[in-house]
Amino acid sequence: MAGFYLHIPFLCCELGALIQTHNVQEDGMSGTIEIRKEDSSDGGRYAAVLDGSEAEMTYTKLGPSLISIDHTFVPDTMRGKGVAQALAKNAVLDARRSGWKIIPRCSFMHAQAMRHPDWSDVLGKE
Repeated sequence: MAGFYLHIPFLCCELGALIQTHNVQEDGMSGTIEIRKEDSSDGGRYAAVLDGSEAEMTYTKLGPSLISIDHTFVPDTMRGKGVAQALAKNAVLDARRSGWKIIPRCSFMHAQAMRHPDWSDVLGKE
C-alpha cells in the first residue's frame, strides 16, 4: 500500500521548543502534515498545517494527568485528507508519551475513540 510520512513534532510548555519528532506512515493522505503542540497552564491545542491552511484540536487541562479534548476544526480546503484523524492520533501518542488520560468531549474525538478500542489505555472517565 502506498503511504506517506506524517511529520509530528512534539512541543513542550515553552511555545516553539521542539523536543521530539515522530514519523508515522498514513495511507490515503497526500502531502506532509506538520503538527505542533501549543501548551499553556490551563490548556492548549494541536495545530496541523497543510498546503498553507491550518486545522486544530483544542484541549483543556482538568488535572495534572487529565485533559479534555473540546473541539476539532478542519477548514474546507483540508477536509477529506485525514487531517482530523492525524490530530487525533497525535493526541493519543502524546498522551501515551506523557502518561495522561483524555476525556473526548469533542464529537469527532469521541467518535474516533469509539472506533479505536486500542486507544482505551489513554481514555479517562468523566
